[in-house]
Amino acid sequence: MPSDASPAQTRRHGAPVWSGDSPTGPALQMPLRTVPVINNRNEIVQAYQVVPFSSSDILNWKNNTPPYSEEPQAMARLLEGIMATHNPTWQDCRQLLNMLFTSEERRAVLNNGVAIAQVGAPQDGDAAEWGAQRFPVEIDPQWDTAEEGHLQRLRGFQRILVEAVKRGPPRPVNIVKIQGVVQEKSESPTAFLERLEAAYRKYSPYNLEDENGRRAIQQSFISQAAPDIRRKIQKQPGFLGKTMNELLALADQVYMARDQVEEEKKDRKKKQEYQALVTMMEQSASGQRGRGGYARGGQGGRRGPPRRLGRDQCAKCKKFGHWKGECPEGREGSQEGPRERGRPERGRNPGRGRGRGNYVPFPAREVIAAAAVMEEEWEDMDGGEE
Repeated sequence: MPSDASPAQTRRHGAPVWSGDSPTGPALQMPLRTVPVINNRNEIVQAYQVVPFSSSDILNWKNNTPPYSEEPQAMARLLEGIMATHNPTWQDCRQLLNMLFTSEERRAVLNNGVAIAQVGAPQDGDAAEWGAQRFPVEIDPQWDTAEEGHLQRLRGFQRILVEAVKRGPPRPVNIVKIQGVVQEKSESPTAFLERLEAAYRKYSPYNLEDENGRRAIQQSFISQAAPDIRRKIQKQPGFLGKTMNELLALADQVYMARDQVEEEKKDRKKKQEYQALVTMMEQSASGQRGRGGYARGGQGGRRGPPRRLGRDQCAKCKKFGHWKGECPEGREGSQEGPRERGRPERGRNPGRGRGRGNYVPFPAREVIAAAAVMEEEWEDMDGGEE
């Protein structure tokens, strides 16, 4: 029988499985690939060429895929890709289960598959038997891929197996672990969502592909997001009804605008500090100009430089002809005699104020310098805003 199969294919797998006339004998149950061949009527047809898995392929998949118990969806994506590219047979699927899964994981996947296969069973029939026809577990069904009906059953088995892997193994429910996944200050919304999804797959009974799982993770994304992102989302009307993509877009807007918000906060703080310094300096200056202040030299407080007296002028009554110690106004009502010229009265400090004014110290040079620097920064900020 002529064939266009390559020498390597012929050497490894013998005669191909025809999609038209079936050769005598059982079909080889290995991964299938279509190749153009010439049948016994000299017609070019598409035949399924069997290509088994190599040990290096299986080891590569096993070493580069996280364990199924930790990331079920990663293993589900691997199986889904293998089904699409290699089109494995029933025996090859069993080989994948034996090599990529532990015994406990394999048992969980098969139980999931049996439950999925029984969905939609006729009410008047045996659901277990009906499901076993769609998803045989222990006995090789010997599907002949040359027959269209058997080929469709194989495709259905592959789909159920992938769906069973997606459901994941039984997981211990730990809501506290999920609630502990909080968005960090510098973490992007996408990275936060990935951590949250990983926690849900590991510690929750939800399937993130169905409606209940999507709703649960959306609520956690809102409540456990950073405070500024959470406030932004909760201000939106009908935020609980938004999709995950819409929530992620809102979170990205806030995350990208954080630098601008921080700069605005710094600018406001600098302006407030500058205003506080200006207010303090104005209050200090007004106190010094008041009664008894430094500038006027009034009755109280720190006095200004004294005016120069004339010759033989009294420092008290400002009259000429006598000095302060001989001033008759100073002796009225007092039994004390004239004091020695040039000596102050004992017990009195002429520098101490006797009026109602209080001395207010002038701002330190450091404060004035800081105010000048802040004034320049404020002017620069105002110029940048314009």
